[in-house]
Amino acid sequence: MRLFLFLISIIFAVSCGGRAPAEVTITVPGDEMKFDKDELRVKADTHVILTLINQSTLPTMKHNVLIYDLQGEPRAKALDRVGELAFKAGEASQYIPQVPGLIAHTPLADPGQTVKIEFDAPPPGEYLFMCTFQPAHYKTMNGRFIVEK
Repeated sequence: MRLFLFLISIIFAVSCGGRAPAEVTITVPGDEMKFDKDELRVKADTHVILTLINQSTLPTMKHNVLIYDLQGEPRAKALDRVGELAFKAGEASQYIPQVPGLIAHTPLADPGQTVKIEFDAPPPGEYLFMCTFQPAHYKTMNGRFIVEK
């Protein structure tokens, strides 16, 4: 009987499975307008926990992370377009434009603040991540968000 219960519990655990959450952390070191990583990788079919650590000390150095599906658009063009739309969206929307292809975004992290979001990984492929605060952060604060099979 114990063996039977053990086997049932193993089958149940495997069938409820799925992958463990993918935890990724990105840091803004000091008062620089750059991330410590230019590439983030997760597996498909995972729940992503993204942490943004803003180590800035200047009050004007708020940051966020927006993940965007390029949808075939050239990377440089998408960076400029989404960055400009984010600036137009303004602080009331935390510089997050409502655009097709928006996958996830953090709230603005004040200097010294850490923010965290959770979302399900999109299908396998390469996506863009960027900071959309103010008019120029996206130019130096961006990278590739890669979802692997």
